[in-house]
Amino acid sequence: MALSKLQVTQCIAAVKRDKDASRRINSIFSVMGKQAGFTRNALMATSNAIESVSRAATRGMQAVFSVGASEAARFNNARAYKQAGLKNPDDMPLLFDPNVDGSMGAEYQCTGIAEAAQGAIEAAQKLSKKFVPDLKKVSCHSRSEGFAHMGVVLTITDDTSYVLDWWATLDLDNPLVYKFDDFDMNRKDAAREYAQFGGFS
Repeated sequence: MALSKLQVTQCIAAVKRDKDASRRINSIFSVMGKQAGFTRNALMATSNAIESVSRAATRGMQAVFSVGASEAARFNNARAYKQAGLKNPDDMPLLFDPNVDGSMGAEYQCTGIAEAAQGAIEAAQKLSKKFVPDLKKVSCHSRSEGFAHMGVVLTITDDTSYVLDWWATLDLDNPLVYKFDDFDMNRKDAAREYAQFGGFS
């Protein structure tokens, strides 16, 4: 038994109904096709770099124009923010910090997308065991080759496994579909867009 078009269609339907998964996936970057996720991540990383440089420059200027040693200047600066009832920017995470739970950086990276999609499919399957026919298990997997990347693994009742990758396209209706080994070994040419997917034989 191989992964069918119907099984993938049902998984997509579950993910589309889930507000959290839909919010993380659906993006204007989908016009970039298979480069959508990479493009959005690159822009988030650029934003983090600019924000980090800006914070460092601000600290430097404050140290130059503050009286006393730099440590005293940092203390006075922190006290000023506290007295004004404001959060010190240095104590706040970067806008797209991927290491902070709940941040856009964490939710929009491949890990956050795969985990939300997995949860949506599992929730739909719990409501009806036949929602995705012959689906045995849903999980997430970080591939072994290439840059670190995670997708959603569908294990069918005959123990064959396949991967759905929404991060690559950022298109709810058009994830990439892989055989498990092809995804794990980063064989990009083996990926099929759902729009052209007719099922594996």
